[in-house]
Amino acid sequence: MWQRNKKAERQTLKEKQAEFIAKKEEYYDKLLESVPLSVKALDIIIALLILAFIAFFVIGALKGNSVI
Repeated sequence: MWQRNKKAERQTLKEKQAEFIAKKEEYYDKLLESVPLSVKALDIIIALLILAFIAFFVIGALKGNSVI
């Protein structure tokens, strides 16, 4: 029977997380060249935009005018 190797799974997850963070920081470096904001401010702005996007879908679904 196949057994899960939790240590290997955690290591893979850490590697993928590190790759994601590196890509995010690379994107932020490019963006920060033209926009004078801190990384924390960019994180907050992106989170608010995602939250607003989700809110529009939820409100649309509740009113019956959903795009989905």
